[in-house]
Amino acid sequence: MLLSMSADFLLSLAAVALSTGAMQLFLYPQMALKLGPVEYGEVLTVVGVVNVVTLSLGNNLTSSRLVRQHVYEDSGEAGDFQALLVVSSVASVGIVAVYCALSGMALAEGVAVAVFALTTVLKSYYLVAFRIVIDYRKNLVANVFLCVGYVVGAFFLLGLFSWPWSFTLANIACIAYVMKASRIAFEPFRITRHFRSTFKSYSYLVGGGLLGNLSTYLDRFIVNPILGVASVSTYTVATFFPKGLSLALAPLAGVLLSYVSQGRISFDKRKFILVNVAILVFCFVLLAFSVTLGRWITQFFYPTIYDEAEPYIALAAVGVALGIGNSYNGTVVLAVAAPVWQTVIPAASLAIYFGLSVALASSIGLWGVCYASVASNALRFFVNLALGFWAIGKREAPVEEQLC
Repeated sequence: MLLSMSADFLLSLAAVALSTGAMQLFLYPQMALKLGPVEYGEVLTVVGVVNVVTLSLGNNLTSSRLVRQHVYEDSGEAGDFQALLVVSSVASVGIVAVYCALSGMALAEGVAVAVFALTTVLKSYYLVAFRIVIDYRKNLVANVFLCVGYVVGAFFLLGLFSWPWSFTLANIACIAYVMKASRIAFEPFRITRHFRSTFKSYSYLVGGGLLGNLSTYLDRFIVNPILGVASVSTYTVATFFPKGLSLALAPLAGVLLSYVSQGRISFDKRKFILVNVAILVFCFVLLAFSVTLGRWITQFFYPTIYDEAEPYIALAAVGVALGIGNSYNGTVVLAVAAPVWQTVIPAASLAIYFGLSVALASSIGLWGVCYASVASNALRFFVNLALGFWAIGKREAPVEEQLC
């Protein structure tokens, strides 16, 4: 089992390295060169809104499918998730459309952003097909299509169409392969007796995911009004390498959830503590890469903005590295603790991050955003650690002890 899981980790890492690498190393730098710092900062803010909404709704529908899959298998029923996908898609497009209208975006570009949002939700959910029946080789092929789409978008579409179509092309390429390689897009549109409990679980996950993704992109929404659009570009470039690693390593948490939700991995208190120690060591390794190799890579891809971003790279990397750690120990908490915690913990973390960022950014600029990221992510890591330890202990306790 360990060998199989290791192989899936490597396949998942290769898959996301291709797609995220193409986006971070080709599409974003090309956008920065073509648009300039101010317009690029505006585009990053829009992309942040789209990602907060679509990843919260699409990725957490994926997590809900994995966590609840055994319920449908045990009862021999199929359904509910196509309906939830429609709800997620309509909600995503609606929220993004409202944002585009309120921001005064031109109609043509607003439509392009809405299509970008829709295809992102569909792509995020459809990829669960290769995790229900674990097949990370097909997941790798799907990400090859995504990678090719980003590259074509970066070097061909950016000069011909508005920027959202570059993302949409990549999404469509990935969706087309998934539809050919699986039946997930053609599952029955049916409401079952499990819909209510599944929707409740999904709602908690969406709430937590929305708050978690909002905290990831909140820096853009805080920095823009307080420090200006140019500072959004500076901070984004400062976190370019560690956030690239974060995106690259996020699917590994998905592999972990796949195995835990299917019962292939179980945790006791000792294993949970050892895993968290390993996660912290891993975070320090990522931090070391970010402040050494990461500086050179950032300067290579963002030569026009690097000098402004360089002072913030080390501290910003600490916050991002701790955030990566949260994605892993949070996955275990998702599997062992009540779903409501997936909303409570991100809400508390977001409140701390927002409060500290606003207070400190007004006085010490981008340094304040960096300190707020470190503080909120560190607190969240140790809260996840305590909650997971408690939940596993409660699950291990004899029934008589639990009733006392």
